[in-house]
Amino acid sequence: MEIYSLSFFLLVSVGLILYYTVFSRCQWICLLGLSLLFFTASGWKGLVFLLFTALTIWLGGLQLAKLDADSAARRKTPGITKDEKKAIKAQAVRRKKCLVAAVLTANFLVLGYFKYWSYFAELLSGAFSATAPSSLGLVMPLGISFYTFQAVGYLIDCYRGRHPAEKNYVRFLLFISFFRS
Repeated sequence: MEIYSLSFFLLVSVGLILYYTVFSRCQWICLLGLSLLFFTASGWKGLVFLLFTALTIWLGGLQLAKLDADSAARRKTPGITKDEKKAIKAQAVRRKKCLVAAVLTANFLVLGYFKYWSYFAELLSGAFSATAPSSLGLVMPLGISFYTFQAVGYLIDCYRGRHPAEKNYVRFLLFISFFRS
């Protein structure tokens, strides 16, 4: 859907009416519906990748928060020495790094597949051209780089303790999918 098309104008017009009238108490649900409709207009298959990114990053953020809480609780146990507290913290840091690496790898593999796989398949004399996204009938999802990097920024903020993990998946999905022009 082109930003200067009639369909985009209608989507935004109807969205504004719904946002300020029908959904005045739960406007974020209206925004999420409009965002998902906007993504679906460019191809429903791209929505699967948006949902995958949102789900993996959201679960990663929740797991980071759980690791932090478990580590803090274990360090507050009475009778633990200073060295044991350091060991518990070091173990939590290692687990958090592994978790972040796994989630980032999964999401960057999806991004890399769409952005670069066709190029590498062609570079290798077409040996892998049957696995290129275009050969499988896939079109690059709308805004994949934007929402992937936005989600990665959120996960890194959770890792560093700058932002608490969002407990509601639907609200996190709105954060990732909110369309901007």
